[in-house]
Amino acid sequence: MKWKQIKEEYNDWNFCVDNYRKSPDGFRIKLSPRSMHAPGDNLQDYAGINDSTTIYSECIIGRHVSIGECVDIGKKCIISEYTVIATNATIGNHVHIGKHAYLRESIGVESNVIIGDRVIIGCDTRLLEGCKIEDNAKIGSMCDIHRNAIIKNSLTHINGSKHTCFIADPANGQIGIGCHYLTKNEWIERFNSILNGEIPPHIGYSMEAIAEYYRYIILLDIEIKSQQARSHGNEYIDSLIKDARHATNRSIYHKSQGTTWRKNYENAVANIIK
Repeated sequence: MKWKQIKEEYNDWNFCVDNYRKSPDGFRIKLSPRSMHAPGDNLQDYAGINDSTTIYSECIIGRHVSIGECVDIGKKCIISEYTVIATNATIGNHVHIGKHAYLRESIGVESNVIIGDRVIIGCDTRLLEGCKIEDNAKIGSMCDIHRNAIIKNSLTHINGSKHTCFIADPANGQIGIGCHYLTKNEWIERFNSILNGEIPPHIGYSMEAIAEYYRYIILLDIEIKSQQARSHGNEYIDSLIKDARHATNRSIYHKSQGTTWRKNYENAVANIIK
């Protein structure tokens, strides 16, 4: 149902279980009350919702949300207070969006996704089914977050020039590029085979792109090891520093970039292991 129709008819609908309002044709919606003494009768707190917004049944909408044009919100969603959803967004069924979240333009969210408090998600990003974005995480534009992924407030995904590079399976040390999952050493072996002319590069990948993704693999592997270090002590710290320095010395990089990348890696390691 369009928000324009909801707000025009809402106060004429009957209360039902758990303070939902129910239309004559069975549509149900719950607006967060200002207080238990005035449940739901607070449409002035919803002025930020565009009339064109489509909301399906069984949703709970918090106060002071802002929703732009051409947004579809699926069944049984929870949109918490002070959340902003920009234009041209599609939200699937059973999606929970926390407080003060900010979803920018043209975002696609599939079903059964959880988005935490104060999360920021960039334009043209897709969150696939079952993923979870934890509190305070920030996701850039044009990213694809794979199914059942858990995005923490740390380095887990890098939006590269070709495909998203991400931690796919931290328990087994696997890192994904697009739809391919390998360990750091397996990726390095593949990159070296390409550089040595033993196998052709993936379509569209130049030598510069391979160098770019090599860096991402090292950074994400550092994050995986840092998680292990936090869980099992500091036995991995020396290997983190060794990997960071080793990566910047390889011939795969232009010499002019070496100093900058060495500094970036060592700063990254220092921040991770604090």
